[in-house]
Amino acid sequence: MRAFDELSDKEIWQIAFYVKSLRFQDKASGTEKAGASKDLEKTVNLNDVARLSDKELMEKNGWKDAGQTLAHVRLYEGGGQKVNTLSVALDYLQDGLAFYKSGNTALASEKALDAYLEGIEPIEQQLAATDAAIVPELEKRMNELRMAIKAGRSEAQVEALTQQAEETVNKAEVLMGNQTYSFWFTFLMAVSILLREGLEAVLIIVTILSVLKSLDAKQAQKWVHYGWLFAVAIGIGSWFFTDLLLNMGAAYREVMEGFGALLAVAVLLYVGFWLHNKTQAGKWKAFVETRITRLLDQKKMFGLAFISFLVVFREAFESVIFLSSLHLQVDENSKSGIWMGSLTAFAAVLLLSQLLLKFSIKLPIQKLFQYSSLIIQALSIVLAGQAVHAFQESGWIGVHSFPLNLRVAVLGIYPTWETYGAQVLVLLITLFILQKQKKLREKKTSAIKRKAVLTSEA
Repeated sequence: MRAFDELSDKEIWQIAFYVKSLRFQDKASGTEKAGASKDLEKTVNLNDVARLSDKELMEKNGWKDAGQTLAHVRLYEGGGQKVNTLSVALDYLQDGLAFYKSGNTALASEKALDAYLEGIEPIEQQLAATDAAIVPELEKRMNELRMAIKAGRSEAQVEALTQQAEETVNKAEVLMGNQTYSFWFTFLMAVSILLREGLEAVLIIVTILSVLKSLDAKQAQKWVHYGWLFAVAIGIGSWFFTDLLLNMGAAYREVMEGFGALLAVAVLLYVGFWLHNKTQAGKWKAFVETRITRLLDQKKMFGLAFISFLVVFREAFESVIFLSSLHLQVDENSKSGIWMGSLTAFAAVLLLSQLLLKFSIKLPIQKLFQYSSLIIQALSIVLAGQAVHAFQESGWIGVHSFPLNLRVAVLGIYPTWETYGAQVLVLLITLFILQKQKKLREKKTSAIKRKAVLTSEA
């Protein structure tokens, strides 16, 4: 029998469930199946249905009569069942421990990573809204386990760390079980997700627009708007392909976010130094008088659109992933809160950007260039930390805990040596180039003064 490798994981599971249901097709009517759905959601775990045989299901649940009960289980279509990714995390943790005990370190490490990516990461926002401390605790436990597996620690140590991780996941499961997804909770979750993801993008876009507006480069401003509008359009469109996004795997999504953030860091550093170079006396005036026309060049305007697109698309992509995860968790009656919350947050972001833009254009152009440069350089440091963290979550980069357990995701600060190292490196590069620019300016100033002295003596 061939492998059928053209099928996605989701399609393979659908076929498997369908095959298991064939011998029960004539044993329960549609009305009976619908009536049994609510009871099944409360008593039967989806993972048990997927992993256990009929006999094992009966023994675990204490069923005496297999007839109608098994028929309802095997024919159940899961119309209203919430996806409990935390139980997935527990299964992966157990699998990882079993592989480690059998000597397969590579698969054990892979399962430990999957436990976080597939079980914890999709519902981080919901967990943080319920208990802000649980997310860093989960991340810490998962990282400690992965580090122990990679370091080849003893079975007893790995088993102890697995148990600690499971205890934390169980704690999170209790919190999630107590959480009711009302319309207003869903609404506020959607608002908080989009506001959090949109903050960095707003600062960058407003900074660029304020500079262009002060230079009266109207055509260039349009290209910036084209860039972020296109990114938002793709983000909205990708909502209708969330199944594809979720099936591509959390690791690949994190890698995409990581590379997107790294590219943004490089672009922002360039823009930041370019702006800083214009803060010097006379340079911004010369720029306005002799080089503003270059902003109307097609290539330059496309570059502005690309920057705008890049910073917004990264946030839009991540927002869609979080919102689609929320969509799987909430009841049908509360799902409208996602759309209303998203629209409210989008309106709030637009209002905030207008207020920031209005304030910024009142600044003298030299000060505007100076502040814009500082903002963009600071954001490049933030994105450096977020990029490395994304690579860590994907398993591409190792995780080594930092003694200071400080975690501020919006600033790209995570308690690992790698994320701190990336931010310090970008900071040092920034300081080095600024110092080099300063020396070049001093050298040019000295040359101009010497020339002036020679001219006056002549």
